[in-house]
Amino acid sequence: MLEVLILEDNDLQRQAYRQIIQQRIEINDTPKAYDMEIAVCTPEPKDILNYLNEHPNARVFALLDIQIDHSDLNGINVAEKIRAQQPFAAIAFITTHDEMLKLTLSRKVEPLDFIYKEEGAENADQLIREDVDTAYERYQKDTRNSEVMFSYEVARDRFRELKFSDLYYVESLKDAPRKLLLRGRDVRAEFRGELRQVERDNPNLIRCDRSILINPQNVVIFDFGQRVLYFDRQRKVSCKVSARKVAMLRRYLKGIAEVKQEV
Repeated sequence: MLEVLILEDNDLQRQAYRQIIQQRIEINDTPKAYDMEIAVCTPEPKDILNYLNEHPNARVFALLDIQIDHSDLNGINVAEKIRAQQPFAAIAFITTHDEMLKLTLSRKVEPLDFIYKEEGAENADQLIREDVDTAYERYQKDTRNSEVMFSYEVARDRFRELKFSDLYYVESLKDAPRKLLLRGRDVRAEFRGELRQVERDNPNLIRCDRSILINPQNVVIFDFGQRVLYFDRQRKVSCKVSARKVAMLRRYLKGIAEVKQEV
């Protein structure tokens, strides 16, 4: 999960940023909410530093006001701590002090964005939404590049693992309560579980039907005329798509899968 850290000493602005980010997490251009949460929203730089000390492995997107009037610490100090702990963290500054840009560069904190409050709330709000999107896209790419495993229970207290990159889909079996079917590259297995829990545990899976979760990165062909997803060029592994999911999947898979209209 990507954790969001917000530092802003103006109460009204801080709550406004929180609302904008939360709405973007929940409503965006993908089929589901981002796997993100607001972990800290504070006027105190020390709150974020304490969080980083307590969660050294957290993956973060930080929106930081540079000038904190009541504190000896400022947003750049916080950014330096984040950057030292996480070289690839996404950091966006928001400020009234445009002269601070050179300072952020000289301190080598490499900001994702630098938002000027003077350019208006509407402009700032839109840039924050775009920064949330960019930070999450980077997080997803980084997650895909690491070796993520999908774990499933083949018998009571007996688990197996499959590389997430080899997983095609998970389907609930109609005639077997709490039984799921897994299809993957050279794998077909039944295991214990509930589809709803699998969805909660694996936010990169999306529903193409009420009983099927797919790994969208492994979809090769989407025949939206026939409402069928294929996971190999030979079309040996496939699953159906519900009518109400066709439009969403067609948009989401654009650029990932070959999309075909066949009658």
